[in-house]
Amino acid sequence: MRSLFNLAIVLLAFLSLASSKANRVPWWQIKVTKSQGPNACIVEEVPELNKKYWTECKYWPVRKVCGKETIVRYECCEGFKQMNGEDGCTGVKPLKNVLETARDLGAKKFVQYLEDSGIANELMQDGTFTLFAPFDHAFESNIGAAIGARIGAFRGSSNSILRYHISPTKFISKEFSGNNEIVSQHQGQKLRINKYSTGMETVNCILISRKDQEATNGIVHMIDHPLDPSLFMPRDVAQTVVLDGRFSKMADALQRCGSGLIEPGKTSYTILAPSDEAFLKIPPARLEQMLRDPASCMALLENHIIPHVMCFPVITQEYNAKTIGNGKIRFDCDPEKGHVVEGHRVGEFMLGSNGVVYVLDDVLIPDRARTVMELVENRHLNTFSQLAQLAGLDDMYNGRGDFTLFSPSEAAWYSIDYELLTEAQQNPDLARRILLYHGTQGTGTAGRLKTSSMKNNQMVTAIDGENSLRLQVYRKAFGVEDAIIEISDIEGANGVLHIISKVIFPATESAGDVLRKSGNYTIFLQTMESIMAQDPEAIDISNGGHTGNHYTFFVPTDTAFRRIGSSRLRRLQSDPQYMSKVMKNHISTSMMSSDSFKPNLTYDLPTRQNAVGVSCDAARKMKVNDADVLKKDMMSSSGVIHVIDKLLLSENDY
Repeated sequence: MRSLFNLAIVLLAFLSLASSKANRVPWWQIKVTKSQGPNACIVEEVPELNKKYWTECKYWPVRKVCGKETIVRYECCEGFKQMNGEDGCTGVKPLKNVLETARDLGAKKFVQYLEDSGIANELMQDGTFTLFAPFDHAFESNIGAAIGARIGAFRGSSNSILRYHISPTKFISKEFSGNNEIVSQHQGQKLRINKYSTGMETVNCILISRKDQEATNGIVHMIDHPLDPSLFMPRDVAQTVVLDGRFSKMADALQRCGSGLIEPGKTSYTILAPSDEAFLKIPPARLEQMLRDPASCMALLENHIIPHVMCFPVITQEYNAKTIGNGKIRFDCDPEKGHVVEGHRVGEFMLGSNGVVYVLDDVLIPDRARTVMELVENRHLNTFSQLAQLAGLDDMYNGRGDFTLFSPSEAAWYSIDYELLTEAQQNPDLARRILLYHGTQGTGTAGRLKTSSMKNNQMVTAIDGENSLRLQVYRKAFGVEDAIIEISDIEGANGVLHIISKVIFPATESAGDVLRKSGNYTIFLQTMESIMAQDPEAIDISNGGHTGNHYTFFVPTDTAFRRIGSSRLRRLQSDPQYMSKVMKNHISTSMMSSDSFKPNLTYDLPTRQNAVGVSCDAARKMKVNDADVLKKDMMSSSGVIHVIDKLLLSENDY
């Protein structure tokens, strides 16, 4: 049995490195566990962090803890022992009282404190006690040693710290729920029990490392840190923040706009409370601007309140917790910094009657409390930010108003002509002209253009006041001009930010004028002019047509026209009805840029006559029916132009 236990340590340590599915029980663990015999349970160890957790389970997911590898080994489950010559743990230990049980489990110092205080005699009598017993190593840290010194200062049975570790009622872990309170022997002061989906439990946010150790007169739960009754405040978490004295700025915010955020009677909150020093990192005028706006103030507070108790000892890897504002806050365990929130170190904690308060050294500013300029900077859209500062637009985007910004991604900026980008980075006027076309401004929701309110073929006036932006609604996507919105609806204090796939420019020339710059589209232009002469209701490519400026033109080259043969070309040019039918199949009333088509799919796109199939491969090479697209995304005031190498003729047209 002992050799098998040792083999399991080596085998599981090796195989844990090979396991590719985190938080899953791998097949080999099931096999190894069965070989251990009856009543063998897993103990999880993290040697680099000097941590150990008794699972009281036969199976346990292979995982990392705070980025460190774990070792899984086996011990006898609670109450069992090994018998010579037998596999597994077939012997049953005799029950002892809670005091002797705690001593045997490694709480010798704590038991000595109990004996010195005179409380030990009570715990050897009949009863139904619950004892939260700290391991000996729990008193070795600075804080643990300080609590030990305070315990040692009281020699009588009135020792409040020791009695805070004792409940007169027996509680086993299966009776724990997500959030429990049980009464301690210290003046009826309560202990908060929290149970998490990982199977781990805490008492007053201290990890219960070894649970449910049975005794004749109760139950023992072993913990990693002594409990301190001074951390439990006899008031709710909001009152704790207001009255503490270190959180006057957050208290001010709570009084301004936080009424009703903490529901009376609800007993499960976590407040991440930035200290006054943390708020000093925000310029005073900017902080006042943030708190004066009710929506920003509310968003700021909501981003620091979680509607359940978060205890850091159970955070072993990245975890996103939902706030009361439905935002998400990232918790993690950093081997260097310890436990962090959004990458910021967490300070001390205090327990309130309805939750826990953690001290932060930084303010967690949500998007909704940032200006659109701050959203750009926070998303590391450096080129847009630099051009805005060069053009003197940063103050406007940081000020009052309701903006919608379409910021190109960093990759989009570096896909435009290098000389143009270089000039824009040196020329404030050019930078200003480019950026003022990348957004719109209005009042209220009219200025905050979210995708939920975008309409297909919608036109809005750009911030420059001279040009229009054309919006498109695609299947599972949205577009502006020939760009796709890659990340949408980042709402801030004074507007909304969308990150787009391209740098966009005003299209001031009609489709006809764009095509006339080249001599390759003469037949298409002549044919369209003939149609207009005979049918004034047809599309006028000289000014964008009668129904808007959102067309897609599939324009065959002159060579493509000649490929259909001289007789068919003469018919096309001489038969008005046939001419109109063919050419209308090259025009769609929806403006579809190349980015709107996802790779390896075929899109049915209605035309003025029928429909065509548009596809592109992984290399973004487009086809329309069986025609190759030679040139794409030629923007005009009439719409977008894609040049093709064949006419789009149906079988009946040949």
